[in-house]
Amino acid sequence: MVQIELQEKLGQGSTADIYRGTWHGLDVVVKCLNPNYFQTLNGNGVSFFAQELNTLSRQRHPFVLHLMGACLEPPKHGWVVTELLGMTLKEWLHGPGKRRKERMVPLPPIEERLARALEIAQAMQYLHGKK
Repeated sequence: MVQIELQEKLGQGSTADIYRGTWHGLDVVVKCLNPNYFQTLNGNGVSFFAQELNTLSRQRHPFVLHLMGACLEPPKHGWVVTELLGMTLKEWLHGPGKRRKERMVPLPPIEERLARALEIAQAMQYLHGKK
């Protein structure tokens, strides 16, 4: 069994909690699915998740996160491991904190933010063009 060392929680969504972790000595992001996720989608949550993993495992694009591993043992375990970017896209584009006064780190120059926005658009175009 592969060991993943979970560290701090980075975020939470309606279907999963997101953690920073260590896997095979690499810094990674671990998306841990809520056990009730597998009961969603009219009871087809397991099939939907397996299909998502199959799709992610075949993506090769410089601006799409690389799928490094996954576990599908519902309802107790369901996780996805991807590369770690160091900060969220929201933090990179807008800075940490909810208000400008709370920002401790200056925003990247507008040119860098626009270049990143273009990369995101290219990644989305690539993903939406797949069947």
